[in-house]
Amino acid sequence: MIYLHGSDERGTDNESQLSAPAPLIQANPDYFKFIMVFPQCPAGRFWDKELITAAVAELDQSVQEFGGDDSRLYLAGFSLGGYGAWTAAAMYPAKFAAVVPMSGRLLPRLYERKNAAPEILKLSDSEKPYAAFAAVLKDTPIWIFHGSEDPIVSVSNSREIAKALREAGNTNVNYTELPHTGHVSLTAAFSNSELFTWLEKQRLRR
Repeated sequence: MIYLHGSDERGTDNESQLSAPAPLIQANPDYFKFIMVFPQCPAGRFWDKELITAAVAELDQSVQEFGGDDSRLYLAGFSLGGYGAWTAAAMYPAKFAAVVPMSGRLLPRLYERKNAAPEILKLSDSEKPYAAFAAVLKDTPIWIFHGSEDPIVSVSNSREIAKALREAGNTNVNYTELPHTGHVSLTAAFSNSELFTWLEKQRLRR
């Protein structure tokens, strides 16, 4: 699994990106039956084309180094990393066996556009951008998590893409909206045994 962290963990120390997921992994070690790759986004940046390309290269290197199964590559991200997960999934639609976006928006902000991938801009500029993303991801198993009272990333982002994915014919979409909950969906996701049971079943068909 490649995990893309949120904005608070940005930097260059190669440690901060572990601060949020590490306690959850330590609390539930039996859930994480796979190698995890934790790239770090530098301060002042977002998960743009260059960083996602580098992150995927790190994942590929880890697969090669540790003899990983390239039909069982998972992608997860929280907050800014949730945006990164949607972006990476759309940039590499045939790569991941499952995607877990948590509290993530779908569309790049205006100031991010100059560093976004061309294919992401094309989808974002569609007349119906959520439907455009859903068409690309209609064959990708996805489990979305979002708090209903999220004050940082509106839950409407996840509601809209979940609806669009189902309308596009994706039959393997799970959407967990956490009632009366803010911007903390990482805790709920990485403490959910059902998520990991589901992940174990997901494989790419080549």
